[in-house]
Amino acid sequence: MKVTTLDTYFLSAPLPQAVRASTHTISRVSEVIVELTTDSGLVGIGEAHGPFLFQGADGLRTVRDILSSITPLVVGGDPFEVERIWQDLFALTYRSVRGIPALARQQRPLVTALSAIDIALWDL
Repeated sequence: MKVTTLDTYFLSAPLPQAVRASTHTISRVSEVIVELTTDSGLVGIGEAHGPFLFQGADGLRTVRDILSSITPLVVGGDPFEVERIWQDLFALTYRSVRGIPALARQQRPLVTALSAIDIALWDL
C-alpha cells in the first residue's frame, strides 16, 4: 500500500468572545486538516493547530507552503512506515532531507504540519 495523495484543508472561525492569554488575545481559532489517501482507497485524517495560526491568513499560508514542500516525503511512501516518515519530516528542523531544504527557521509551523500528517498516518 502506498500514499497517493495528501490534501490539506484550513478551517478558521471567529470566537464569540475573545480570550486573553498571557501574551496575546485570541479572537479566532484555526486548524489544519490533512487527508491522506492510499492506492487501496483507504483515507486517514489528521488535524493540528498552533499558536502561529492565530496570525490568521499569514499563519495558515506558512503551514500551507510547508505542507506543499514536504508532500514528496509522504506521497509514494508506505503508510505503515510511520516512524520513518516522522523521522524524515522532523529532520527538516535541522537539515536537508532528499532535496528539501531544512526548515529550521520555521520549526513551529513544520512541527504542526508534521503532527497533522502523523495523526493521519496513524488513522490509516
